[in-house]
Amino acid sequence: MAVLSEVEFLRLQLRRLYEETPALLHAIDGEGRIELVSNAWLEHFGYSRNEVIGRRSSDFLDEKSKKYAKEVVLPAFFASGVCQDISYTWVCKDGSTRDVFLSATYESNEAGEYVRSLAVLRDVTFQRASELRAERERALLEQVFESASDAFIL
Repeated sequence: MAVLSEVEFLRLQLRRLYEETPALLHAIDGEGRIELVSNAWLEHFGYSRNEVIGRRSSDFLDEKSKKYAKEVVLPAFFASGVCQDISYTWVCKDGSTRDVFLSATYESNEAGEYVRSLAVLRDVTFQRASELRAERERALLEQVFESASDAFIL
């Protein structure tokens, strides 16, 4: 049985903590490929670890979100080192989509060069659906009040 050094042991413990944290987390390496992902992320989006590790995170975005990431988000992210609550549409393994907010920060080496990014996602699909329903209902009520021929007294 091999004995782990203290550094190797700590690295394994941190990886385990990252993977088992009940949050939607992923880490992207310097080549832009997913190197770590939490179990919650995998379960939420329906993928296995083998289907995710080594792929680009953009592989999981719909076309509109990919374009937005490439043209707007990534240039700003690499300039500032952080992004907060970026709205994306994430594609699940079964083809369904989820509205998510992604926040990330990046790690750099001693020379200040990008090493990896660490991201957390929040699924806001149901929140967005509720907001859309409320907005439609409000618009409908406004239309009813504006088109009514008789006066309403509230």
